[in-house]
Amino acid sequence: SRALATTQQKYSRFDRELLSVKESIKHFLWVLDGEVFKVFTYHQSLFTEVDIRNSSWTLRKFCTFAFIPELNFDIKHISGKLNHTADILSRSINNIAIGPTFIEDIIDDQKNQVPNLLKFKNKPCFR
Repeated sequence: SRALATTQQKYSRFDRELLSVKESIKHFLWVLDGEVFKVFTYHQSLFTEVDIRNSSWTLRKFCTFAFIPELNFDIKHISGKLNHTADILSRSINNIAIGPTFIEDIIDDQKNQVPNLLKFKNKPCFR
């Protein structure tokens, strides 16, 4: 998470979401490079636009999407209401009323990710 530059604050919602995906992948590229991974977004149009490149795109969109052929990933749509992990990360800890079922939902969401994370211990930066 970081503050957007003044010009980036003027981007459309789609462009801000696209920027966030691009910046996140760039940040974790050392882990993601050569791996198959999924990007989950609540932004339905981002999910569909990746597959439908059209001539109405701005140069910024074309440049942002330029890295896609180099990486092996899918963009999946997930409803904002069902994305518990993003929901809890986007709230102030003081404003969250956490019940046991909510915590269990988050644990279940992340349970399958642990084996994927463990395989990175053999990457050069972890040795």
